[in-house]
Amino acid sequence: MAWPFSKPAKSVEVRSAIPRVPRRVRAPLASRSYDAGSTDRLTSGWTTTPLTADQVIDRNLRPLVARSRDQAAKNDYMKNFLRLCRQNIVGARGVVLQAQARDQDGKLDQGANQVLET
Repeated sequence: MAWPFSKPAKSVEVRSAIPRVPRRVRAPLASRSYDAGSTDRLTSGWTTTPLTADQVIDRNLRPLVARSRDQAAKNDYMKNFLRLCRQNIVGARGVVLQAQARDQDGKLDQGANQVLET
């Protein structure tokens, strides 16, 4: 049943200034490889030998320390990051030892803990 005020729909062909581009045919799954693993003029400067974080730090310790100190002095984002670390990680008292040595009966040894902490 048609509505009393509606007009019949007309078929309108809309032309666009953007040309149609055919979809790319995908290669079969077996022949795919990772483009990030290839070495070309854009990726030739990247290292291809994986290193642990400790190895990277050992090899580049002096420049890393110098650059991080430079950023801490000059960069507002780094200053804010360090401020947030002091407030939320280290706290106002810093890192504090809290000994929890126990007696034979399993209760905290207050005297030994106090000596250890001082």
